[in-house]
Formats: sequence, structure tokens, C-alpha cells
Amino acid sequence: MRGLVDNWDVDCERAETHLRRVAEAELRRALAEQAGHGGIPSLEQLMAARHSQHDTRFTRIARALKAVGAIEAGTVEAVQADFELAIAARQTGSFQSADILQRATIRRQMARQLQTTKQLKYGPGKPGGPAGAAGGGAAADGIAGRVVPVGMMVPVDGEIARGELYLLSYAHTGAGARFMIVMQLRGLWGGDLGHFDLDGPTAIDDKGNSYALGFSGGGHSGQEWPGELTLEPEPPPDIRWLDLTIGGIVRRVPLEATSPRPEVTLTPHAHSAGEHYLNGIAAQIFAGLPVFTHSLRHHAPSFRPVLANHLTDGLGDIITALQSAGALSPLSPVPAQLATLCESLGITDHGITAPPTRDLPDPWLNLLTHYHRRKPDAAVPGTGYAGAAVMLPELDGVRLSILGVHNGPDGTLVHVHASVLPDADLILPLLWIRDEGGRWHTTRSSQVSKLPGGEMTARIEIFPSLPRGAWIEVLAAGQSAEVRTEIPLTWR
Repeated sequence: MRGLVDNWDVDCERAETHLRRVAEAELRRALAEQAGHGGIPSLEQLMAARHSQHDTRFTRIARALKAVGAIEAGTVEAVQADFELAIAARQTGSFQSADILQRATIRRQMARQLQTTKQLKYGPGKPGGPAGAAGGGAAADGIAGRVVPVGMMVPVDGEIARGELYLLSYAHTGAGARFMIVMQLRGLWGGDLGHFDLDGPTAIDDKGNSYALGFSGGGHSGQEWPGELTLEPEPPPDIRWLDLTIGGIVRRVPLEATSPRPEVTLTPHAHSAGEHYLNGIAAQIFAGLPVFTHSLRHHAPSFRPVLANHLTDGLGDIITALQSAGALSPLSPVPAQLATLCESLGITDHGITAPPTRDLPDPWLNLLTHYHRRKPDAAVPGTGYAGAAVMLPELDGVRLSILGVHNGPDGTLVHVHASVLPDADLILPLLWIRDEGGRWHTTRSSQVSKLPGGEMTARIEIFPSLPRGAWIEVLAAGQSAEVRTEIPLTWR
């Protein structure tokens, strides 16, 4: 059981056995290569050789098995430590024990073995034994929160810069209350937000409570600053509006939804854990492809895209490992689809044995077609800001909220918030987005800010850039289910 994901098909023993066999094969390969070089290699040389090539194969297989819940991180470290000790023991030269103990994985493995020895000797809770877990309050049974679309512009006027502050949405969760915002600033301030003063923004709610607002965020381009305005102290959960004061300008921000909530469709077990992992690799490949933007129009003759080969190295090994662990069915169509994607991009060393297929998922086929056209659209996607707010159902113990979209000079960002249930991993679902014209887009995390209580906000890049349509369809995929919803957008 990994977090709250149902992994009843995954065989953890077979996964560990497969990983150990990979480590043994890499050990034999490392020793054979070193023997071919002649001479007596040092421990440092052996370790350098392992990390230059063999650790790459071991690591990517271990990463895949951990992601599908087939193996624990501690087990991976134990196998890796055994591998490193085996390399050291098989060298013919002399070495010092201090050299081996420089490896962090070996130190952790020895510490675990010492802890196990103490527990067997003293027993749990006895003097000298491992301490019991510290008592804590009862964990929350679920995730509560409130998200409201705003879509309002507030003028900003300072001594050295002026511009606009766009309020995308309001979110109140266990980590506090905040506005998701984007500022556009112009002036002679040098682009350093530390030199710019918002003149102490404040707010008053419908109950008469006063709040200070603090900004956090970072620059996405020279004049654009996405981020958050956090309310201090935390307001009551049922406030109906806030009078926001920035630089002497007051704006009333309604916090009661005026339109029905978007309908959300949840489909359990849409993909197996292994298929979900491979879909994530496909999304990374699409997000890593160079985009033929308008800025490259004048450089078209010399523009040569660099394909994402580093994402596809050893895919055959990963698929074999997932199938061995029971996380991927031998009858799954996804390996053949991934082979088609790779070869359509000129990547032939992926190692996938499944023959390519013409039957690709709609998002893959749409994005692949758009990439091969490699032409800019008829018009540049207009800059703008759209307030949006919808809280999606829990996926794999994580509840994701969409909190606004904006187009800037560097592309499109979607702002999200994530809350995690107890004992779950804070891993964002995989997002695909379909625009009003029917074109699919992939996503990639751009900047993440961790909040107290296992929460986070993130800005996620959308590829290719999003046109200013009236709505978008969001497909959020996890191991346990996938969620679809259509979100209306009002651009400013």
C-alpha cells in the first residue's frame, strides 16, 4: 500500500527480485568493463564508472517501481548499498573502510541494520530500544476547503513603478486564506520586487474584521509577477466579501459564487499504475519538445529542434520491470503507443519491443500532429488573465484545486493548490487540457511553494500556449482514477 492508492495487483516481492537482478547484471557489467581496461582500479574509479552509466539504468527502473508503489524507498537504498559493497569487495586493490563509509546509502543501510539488532536485543519500548512514536492529535478524516473565482483587476501605483494587479481566485484551506494573483508592473525599478512597495495592502471583511496582506511569488518574465496575497490573521470560513485596499484604491471582492459549480466526472481505475506512469513519461516528452513560437519565425531556416532522448533511454527496461511487478499488463496497449510516439519523433533507441501502433490516445495524437506541423498559429495567443476556481475530487490522497489561468509573454500558466490526506504522498495528478477549439495541451510544473500541513501551491506551464477561449476541459489523471471537468473562463 503506497499512500491511499489501491495496488492490489502489484507484487512487491517480484518487484524487489527484479531490481536485485538488475543490480547483479550491472555489477557483472561493471566488473567486466573494468577488467577489460587492465590494471588495478581504485574504489573511486569503480564508483565513478558505476555512476557514469550503470546507476542510470538502476535508478530509472527503481524510480518507476517506487512510483507505482511496487517497492519502498528503503528497499531501493538497501539494494543500492549491497551493490556498492559488492563492487568494493570484488576489487583486487586495497581500500580503507572509511572510503566505503563515505557512501550515504551504505551508512543508512548500516544504521538500519544496527537499529534492527537493537530491537531484537532489547525489544520495542525497552531501555536502549527504539523510541515509540510521539503522540499527536487525531488526523483529519478528509480535506476541507473553499475556492472562489474572482477575475478582478486592481490598479497599482507606486513611486517607481505602476501597473495592474489581477486577482484570479480566492482559496481558504487548512494552510490559511490567500488570493492567487498576477502583477504587471512597468517603470524604472529594475525588476526587483524588493524595491517595490504595495503600500501595505489591507482588507476588511463583511463582519468588520481587518487583515494585512503579504505578497509571495516570483517573476515569470521581466514585468510579470505571479504569486499570492496571504491574509493575516486567518479569516472565518464563511465571509461573503472583502474590501481590498491597495495604494489607496478600494475594491470590493465578492466571495460568494454567482454561477453553478462545474460538473466533475470521476472514472475509477481508468488506467493501471504502470500505464499511468508511462502516460506521465509521454507528457514529459511532449512538454520537452521545442515549440515553434512567433519569436522563432525569423530564425526558421536555422531552427533545429533537439528531441528529448534522455526521457526515452531505457524505456524497454522500465516496461519490463513494470510488467514483472504486475503493475503493467502484457496486454496493455500503452507500450506500443509509446513506441509509436518515440519513433514519430525520430527516437529509435528506446528499447521497447512492442510493435508500434496507429491507435494513439486523443491527447497524444493531437499534440504529435501539432508538433509535426511546426508552424506558428495564425495569431499570437493573446495575453490575459482568467479567474477560475474548481476543487477536484481526491486522487491518490491528493485533492487538487484549479485557481486561475493566465497568458503571458513566456506562455500559459495554470495556478493550482493541492492538499494531501494523512499517509498519502504529495504528488500532483497528471494534467491534460483541451481548449475550446478541440486542441489538447500537456503540462509541466514550473514553480512549487510548500505550505504548512502538507499543502502546496504550484504554477504549471501549459504546452502549447492556451488561446483565449470561453472554456477549457481539464483531465486530471492519477493511479486510482481520472477526473474530467469543464471550466468556464472569463478573460481580462
